Amino acid sequence: MTDKQTIKLLKVIMFFGLFLFLLGHYLLSYADLPEKMGVKGIIICAACMAFGLIFSLPTKMYLTFLWVKRENDQTCKYKAQKIDKKNAST
Repeated sequence: MTDKQTIKLLKVIMFFGLFLFLLGHYLLSYADLPEKMGVKGIIICAACMAFGLIFSLPTKMYLTFLWVKRENDQTCKYKAQKIDKKNAST
């Protein structure tokens, strides 16, 4: 799996997690599911929110991946500038 495919998969999982969390919040707050279904409604809302949080965890991995990639790019540019200065002075 390439880096682009990995990032795309992480984005899909992130947005799915966010959707599930918002769905659980909607069912709990606005649709009044616990009042209509009782304990089963509470379990459904809690499950949506819990799985939403679990699926949103790749957000941290995605941001860390971008941060490391940017840091590596900056390090490579810095090293290239040093080499260019060294070659120019000799």
